Amino acid sequence: MFEEKTFENIQAEMLADMSDDINKSEGSIAYNSVAATALQLEGVYEELESVYKNLLVDTQEEDFLIEGGAEQGCPIDSGVAAIFKAQLNCAAEIGTEFQHTEQDFFYSITEEITDETDAANNIYMYKMQCEDTGAEPNGYLGEIEPVEYMEAFESGELISVITPGTDQEDLEVYRLEREEFYQTKACGGNRAYYKQEIDDIAGVGGCRGKRRVEGDSTFPYYIISDSYGVPTSTLVAAVQAAIDPADTSGNGDGIAVIAAKPVIYAVSGLTINIAAKITFDTGYTYDGLKSLIEAAIDAYYVELGKTWEDHTSSLVVRLSQIETRLVAITGIVDVADITFNGSAANITLDEMVIPVRGTFTCS
Repeated sequence: MFEEKTFENIQAEMLADMSDDINKSEGSIAYNSVAATALQLEGVYEELESVYKNLLVDTQEEDFLIEGGAEQGCPIDSGVAAIFKAQLNCAAEIGTEFQHTEQDFFYSITEEITDETDAANNIYMYKMQCEDTGAEPNGYLGEIEPVEYMEAFESGELISVITPGTDQEDLEVYRLEREEFYQTKACGGNRAYYKQEIDDIAGVGGCRGKRRVEGDSTFPYYIISDSYGVPTSTLVAAVQAAIDPADTSGNGDGIAVIAAKPVIYAVSGLTINIAAKITFDTGYTYDGLKSLIEAAIDAYYVELGKTWEDHTSSLVVRLSQIETRLVAITGIVDVADITFNGSAANITLDEMVIPVRGTFTCS
């Protein structure tokens, strides 16, 4: 917008406003007197250019884009921290911090898994949340140790991923969402209204509505969890209570308008058992790479889950995507003969269904 406001152009304009009777040649008093001001003005115009660009969604820098979206009710998906199942040889308090022995990741205990703890045999099971959001920690299990000294501690291990971590939403994808947010206006009772209100409920990662069946007074809304998996019955009940409490349905006691009766359902999960022939590099085995293989599959399913809300049709789980992600794992040379539930074909899911990782068989 201010591309022409360079030092040279500004100085020339200032000199042009002076009388021609004055010596304006380079090095003259007039020339030197406006030089410093022209330089400062050039900087001012650069700042104005930056301000102008950061007023518009399509040219905003990251911080302005994210802060502006949050202010206007369209926050970015900032990612989720992974939750792991961990085994210790001794009891530990909630909040105790641990670190991975081989990676720069830190974790804190959030909950004891009491039904799997066996104190008599020094087996204490806990849920631990990674202190960093993102998908990268999903692929690293193994030994952990306390950040601060624990007298009884001898061993600790991350055994499995309970809830995969997810990365912050891609910035350009979010930019498109911001632009769409301006174009689609939510008002009481329309589809955009329910989508906006349901998505804002803690624990919800997305929703999709379906048309009301003729003769039925209710209309369905399906939700996915914020970890892009099948939501728990507790979350479904919480969303239902917030939108339209079941015991007073249609009275307008929730977010839904009077006489509207939205019913909340959980998106269904289709368990996909995968088999593949894998060629490993020297020194690598399936057992050694199992956690990375599972994490790669989980990451793919999370990516599909993120697109479910705005998908215009059913999700497709593709053999080629599994092959690409497995070959990218260090230690895997080749992948062949992949099957989904015994069939060497992609799986097209029903409209309100997402994939769930089942068994993985390596041959």
